[in-house]
Amino acid sequence: MYYAADADLFAPVNVEQTIDVSFYGHGSELREEWMTNMITNPSKRLPDVNFSVGGGNFGIDMGNAKLIGPVPYSAFREFCCKSKINLNITRWSHTNIYASATARPFELAAYGACIVSQPYKGIEEWFEVGKEIIVVNNEDEAVETYEWLLSSDEERLKIGERARQRILKEHTYRHRAKKIIEVCKSCN
Repeated sequence: MYYAADADLFAPVNVEQTIDVSFYGHGSELREEWMTNMITNPSKRLPDVNFSVGGGNFGIDMGNAKLIGPVPYSAFREFCCKSKINLNITRWSHTNIYASATARPFELAAYGACIVSQPYKGIEEWFEVGKEIIVVNNEDEAVETYEWLLSSDEERLKIGERARQRILKEHTYRHRAKKIIEVCKSCN
């Protein structure tokens, strides 16, 4: 059973997108490599791009990213929706086990966010890579992808809308509840 999102709770909010690239998390442990490849070094290579990182306990250099600290749950939706690109950087203990779901890609997709992710074994179980979520394989791809997406409002919006539609079609908690009911009925 994979994670999902409450499509009402995680609905997009209409706010001005004042952040170019954002990430939210707690701790860098087991994701240092991808935080470096997707935040630290790209923020140094793209000095005119606004990187904002929420959360804390990052034991690595965050480059030129603005550290904003913890974001209250009540403000999380606005933080994500203010960002043109939302990063999915997951601990390797999840990304290296096929389809080991975490909540973040489902939440971001429900917001209609344009998501850029590190490689994640099994992510194609939930999203169509290249259409509903973008996966980068290294720092250079991250930089190229940010430049491309930041140059095209239309493309970012399309990716985010397709991700949200995928959530509404297959990945709400109602879908998960129906699946549990089906499994329980088949056991009788």
